[in-house]
Amino acid sequence: MIQLPHSAADLMPHKPPMRLIDTVLSVEPDGSGTAETVVRTDNIFLDRDGALLPEAVVELMAQAFAAVSGSIDLQAGRPGRTGYLVGVKKVSFPTPEANQPSVSVGDRLTVGVRPTGEFAGFVIIDAEVRRHDDLLAQGELKIWIASDGDEQGGPA
Repeated sequence: MIQLPHSAADLMPHKPPMRLIDTVLSVEPDGSGTAETVVRTDNIFLDRDGALLPEAVVELMAQAFAAVSGSIDLQAGRPGRTGYLVGVKKVSFPTPEANQPSVSVGDRLTVGVRPTGEFAGFVIIDAEVRRHDDLLAQGELKIWIASDGDEQGGPA
């Protein structure tokens, strides 16, 4: 049994500078969970002004699912599975308030993920990214989970 919160470093294959998720905060029996990150100066998704590019939230969602799934695998005593982001659907960015600053260095982001369906190695997840109570983005991702021996070939 792993104790939460738990570092994401040993739960997912991503290495710096591509690893964006820092910590798994919660894991539920249905495969849903919450992860977090603090935006740092070495984040490869920062623009010239130090603001996080909107495209980064999709990667945060996918990595949060990888970290939560890695936690489940570790608790089950099995090796972590390899997954690939293969689809993005219905991602929305609620219109920010005029006085709401963009996401930048030092901001702590929480990412919630919840599997909603699974078929033939594909998992559909609903995800959201928040800064404090502010919803920054929400959407649906499709992840392909490689079975043993499939890691090199990708989805058919």
